[in-house]
Amino acid sequence: MISEIEQELFTVEQSQLKILGENTFQENLLKKNKIVAKSDGILHIEPNIVKSNIIPKGTPIVKILPEIGKVKKIKIKFYVLSKDISNLEIGDDLKFYIHVSSNKKVELHSKITEIDSSATETKQGNLFKISSEYVINDSMAKNIRYGMSGNIVIITGKKTYLDYYINKLITNT
Repeated sequence: MISEIEQELFTVEQSQLKILGENTFQENLLKKNKIVAKSDGILHIEPNIVKSNIIPKGTPIVKILPEIGKVKKIKIKFYVLSKDISNLEIGDDLKFYIHVSSNKKVELHSKITEIDSSATETKQGNLFKISSEYVINDSMAKNIRYGMSGNIVIITGKKTYLDYYINKLITNT
């Protein structure tokens, strides 16, 4: 009876040593494969990584985006059809409307800061990427998230009502 207990105790001790060894091995693996960011922020997983089963060493996995409340400027990017690009210039005013909830809409006023020099081919046709920057405040930062979509209105010229009607009378159109 005592020998059976000693045998069982020996088996339990061997199992415990095996588990401790496996645990140490896993902890060492974790230390080698642990990824630590240099800064705080929001993780954006690269789209091609999501579908991958194996990721080669050195491949970028995520981007760390700064928290919107901590940045002073946000970049607004949108695409315009190639037939409409000739009407746009850097410095043109724009309004970006974002629906933050079913009954709340945010309007951002900005200017075009960048227009791509070449078009990007898509299924919808050739599109030009347009960029704009907007300075945000703390209350605005609470409503804005990365990747939000909305509507853009670009103001390419301004006329007073008087100028508009004078132009209509002169050109008879």
